[in-house]
Amino acid sequence: MKMEKFALSIISCLMLVAFTGTALPSAGQLTELRHVTIKDDTVETRMDDRDETLTFGREDHGSGTSKGYEIVEKMPARAEITGTTYEGGEDLSSDITGKKNRKDPKPSTAKDREGGDTMGSSFDKESVAAPGKETARIRDPYMTAHKGMDISKFNGDIDWDKVVADGIEAVIIRVGGRYGASGLIYEDSRREENLKNAVKAGLAVGVYFYSQAITVEEGIEEAKFCIEAVKGYDLDLPIIIDYEWEPGYRLANAGTREERTEVVNAFCKTVTKAGYTGGIYASDYCFRDYLIAEKIYKNYYIWLAHWTSAELPGITYTGPFDGWQYSANGRVAGIDGPVDLDYFYWIDKFFVNYYVDDKLLEESTPITLGVRTKTKTAAELGIDSEDSSIFAGWHVFRERDNRWAAYKLTDENKKTVWVEPTRTGDLPEGYDYKIYPDGVKISDTAKGGNVNFYAAWTTDGYKIRYHNGKTTADVTTSVHFGVQTETASYESCGFSKKGYVFGGWKVRREYDGKWAVYANDDETRKTLWVARVNGELPEGYSYKMYRNKVSVSNSAPTGYVDFYAHWEKKES
Repeated sequence: MKMEKFALSIISCLMLVAFTGTALPSAGQLTELRHVTIKDDTVETRMDDRDETLTFGREDHGSGTSKGYEIVEKMPARAEITGTTYEGGEDLSSDITGKKNRKDPKPSTAKDREGGDTMGSSFDKESVAAPGKETARIRDPYMTAHKGMDISKFNGDIDWDKVVADGIEAVIIRVGGRYGASGLIYEDSRREENLKNAVKAGLAVGVYFYSQAITVEEGIEEAKFCIEAVKGYDLDLPIIIDYEWEPGYRLANAGTREERTEVVNAFCKTVTKAGYTGGIYASDYCFRDYLIAEKIYKNYYIWLAHWTSAELPGITYTGPFDGWQYSANGRVAGIDGPVDLDYFYWIDKFFVNYYVDDKLLEESTPITLGVRTKTKTAAELGIDSEDSSIFAGWHVFRERDNRWAAYKLTDENKKTVWVEPTRTGDLPEGYDYKIYPDGVKISDTAKGGNVNFYAAWTTDGYKIRYHNGKTTADVTTSVHFGVQTETASYESCGFSKKGYVFGGWKVRREYDGKWAVYANDDETRKTLWVARVNGELPEGYSYKMYRNKVSVSNSAPTGYVDFYAHWEKKES
């Protein structure tokens, strides 16, 4: 018993050295350790006005392994990494970080178990005490930290309401993996349950795959498995290749740094081509010694694993990161047992300024990234157009990198690309401005800061006015040629007629006074424009009725088009 107490005393002292050696020198630093008492089986610590207990059972001492206990503390959401190092000598990472230092089986006796239950099984060579200057950085200074976690089937049943109430904003879910010995792919048995419930709970969601790919072909195979697994889900976070290994498993001795990098890039490229964000989860040690990091981080999402109670002390990875897994032994309400904890970084909002002919009309309307937001309309801003010039939407310019939203003329889908103007202020040859109408959705790749909306005008369109007998609605709708447009409903115009039901809109264009009709013998009901005689259509024609949508060809003249409510008497 005396020897056990002596051992506990030594451990507690080492913990004090480690904690004070890695404490953050900032307003966001960890709470100072002020009081320690040693009991038979516990080291009790007092931190400011609250108590937390680290339990070290007798069976853990002298066995060569550690359960790995950790004080879980909210980590600061900072955009820069400070220069903190530890000079205590001995590596205490297994005790300080909550790391499970498993003794891996020899290849001959290795069981082909599922990996990725607790991510980071290959990080034994890392040390939170390693000296060095921090050069890792959050990718964009406009990003803010969001509390997150990553889970697999091993986390069991989850009460997602409690998870959200505990402050979790984001989750990355394991969808499957590859066995480390046989190389066969397996599915996480809870992936559908976890995906469905996480999305329903309103969390930002991504997925990961525990990789053991040793060829480019296998990397592509794993990516396609993930793409199939997330069909029907709108992911906010990336599809991640979890790139780690254990002795005796496939990745332990697989290829050169160049070859391993090609595998990771093949996975990420395949995911990106499918319309998702691709990324990699790996450790500082892995990025430094097993991959060529600069060939990955420039193009793909970086989820950096570094378990520590300080802000990445001694890290040698020099690139940017978008997510940080800082603990494998956290606690989250609604989940039994330890949970991997993370911070995921993204830009929450940017600010929109509205301009007409370089004149600022209204500034700083906040828009949340990735959310479809109604921008200001021309009418709301008092820039309603003349008959010959229709408000078409907005040209979008972001100040941070001086680029315009554009698309390649050869791209039929008009995918948004951000293009730097030439010295004359024009777009480069082969590009045209992307026009955003009243609704705009900006992707998560948009930069922070001001985004300026400049009014764009067109003569290729007309305006709809709504009539109910002698009444003309205040509502007008701008319509561009060849565009399927939602017309206003008669209810929204405040129209009604006692004893009658609404039968649709009769359409007349002001330009030449002609009405939209079709020939009675034309089964296709092709739209024709004819003039009335004495208030009646010529024989053989009927009015074309429009209800909720209208699409007018490019041959229609510019100007007003009047919609007249058509009423049909109710049957008695």
